Amino acid sequence: MARDEADIAGFAILQNIGSENQCLRLRRIAVQDAGHGIGSRFLHSLLKICFDDLGAHRVELFVFEDNERAYRAYLKNGFVEEGIVRDIHRDAEGTFRSMRLMSLLRSEWNLRHSGWGRGFTAAGSGLQTHLLPIRVSQRREHAQ
Repeated sequence: MARDEADIAGFAILQNIGSENQCLRLRRIAVQDAGHGIGSRFLHSLLKICFDDLGAHRVELFVFEDNERAYRAYLKNGFVEEGIVRDIHRDAEGTFRSMRLMSLLRSEWNLRHSGWGRGFTAAGSGLQTHLLPIRVSQRREHAQ
């Protein structure tokens, strides 16, 4: 969760924490006031937690093809597009949508971000990241 003084400025949902494959999935990341760099800084801080604190080897995510703002933020933070997963999401109206699969490996993270500091504070805004207790489900799902 990212806080801006007393208000919540954003949140993220991670899946597969503690998996034997060491592959975390960034299920969702959202911030208020998109377009001001808060999301990119929050994402960087979250990735640092994934690799340094949670021991991830890989962080992956899906992003809708038409979400250019998020796509650029992921590229800026080192994610690589692996391809398009066609018609993977069905919305409330019944329309199928395709998504990009993107990932970042620990080795790529280390090359790009080895000198960056832990966490962040956005200049002049008091925005800080907070790691909240994470409940890890003991139920593991394996792909067939």
